[in-house]
Amino acid sequence: AAIDEERGLFRRTAQRRLYPSPSSGMAEAAHLRLFEFTGRLVGKALYEGIVLDVALADFFAAKLLGKHASIDELPSLDPELHASLQERRWGCGGK
Repeated sequence: AAIDEERGLFRRTAQRRLYPSPSSGMAEAAHLRLFEFTGRLVGKALYEGIVLDVALADFFAAKLLGKHASIDELPSLDPELHASLQERRWGCGGK
C-alpha cells in the first residue's frame, strides 16, 4: 500500500514506472518514515530472494544502485525534455 500512487509517496512515469514524488511531504507528514519502511521491506524481500513486481523508473533505480544519473536516464522521467535537450545539443534532426 505504501507504493500506491493514491498515497502520494510515489508517482509514475509515462511508461508507468515508479519514482518518489517530490511533493510526498505535502501528501503525508510521516513520508520519510514511510520511505524508510518501504525501503526496509524491499531490502528484506531482496535478501530473501523474493521477486517484487515493481517497475522502477530508470533514474530512480540508478540512484538506488549508487550510480550517478546522466542524461541517458532522463527519458524515463521526461521524454519531451530529453528530446528538447538532445535537439539543442545536436542541432536540427541530429542524434
